[in-house]
Amino acid sequence: MLLAEHDQELLEGHLDGALSAEESAALQRRLEDTAHLSTALDALRADRAERRAAWAALEPTEPEVERCVAAVMSRIRKPSAAWARWRTSGAIAACVALAFFTGWTWRGKQSPRTGGNVAGVNNPWHKDAAAAAYQVALTDELGHVTAVQNFDSLEKANEFANDLGYWQQRQERLREGAAVIIADQF
Repeated sequence: MLLAEHDQELLEGHLDGALSAEESAALQRRLEDTAHLSTALDALRADRAERRAAWAALEPTEPEVERCVAAVMSRIRKPSAAWARWRTSGAIAACVALAFFTGWTWRGKQSPRTGGNVAGVNNPWHKDAAAAAYQVALTDELGHVTAVQNFDSLEKANEFANDLGYWQQRQERLREGAAVIIADQF
C-alpha cells in the first residue's frame, strides 16, 4: 500500500528527529494502530541503512588516502617529461613570434639608399637587371618603403635623390609656415 505524501514526510521527519514532542507522540500512536505505517517506517530505516553502508564503502581507507597524497606530492615536485616538452616548445614558439613581430615592426625602417646594385646585374629573376642597376627607395614618414625608382646610372640616381631631398625640405618649410621664394626656380 502506498503512503500519502504527508505520512511519508512525517516518517522522514521522525527518523531525522525533526518532529515536535506532540507530533512525535501522535505518530507513535498511529504506528501502534496502523500496520502498514509501521512497515513503511521499517522500510525507510532499511533504505537509510543501505545508503549509509554504500556511502561508507565509498570512503577511502587511511592507507589509500596516504598513497593518493604521496602520488600527488610526487607529481607536484617533479614535472613530467611531457610538461618539459611543452614548456620547451612554448619557449621556442615565443622566440619565433618575438622575432617575427620585431621584423614586422622594423620592416621598411632602413634609411633610403641611393645607388648600389640593388637589382643586381647578375640577377636572372629581375626583368630589367641591366637597365635598373641603381634604385632609390621612397619612404613615408614612418620609414616604410612606398615606392622604388630605378636608374641606369649612379649619377641619375644621386641627382634624383638630391632633388627629392630638396623637395622634401621645401615641403617641410611650407608646413612650418616659412616663406618660400619661388622666383629663383625660373
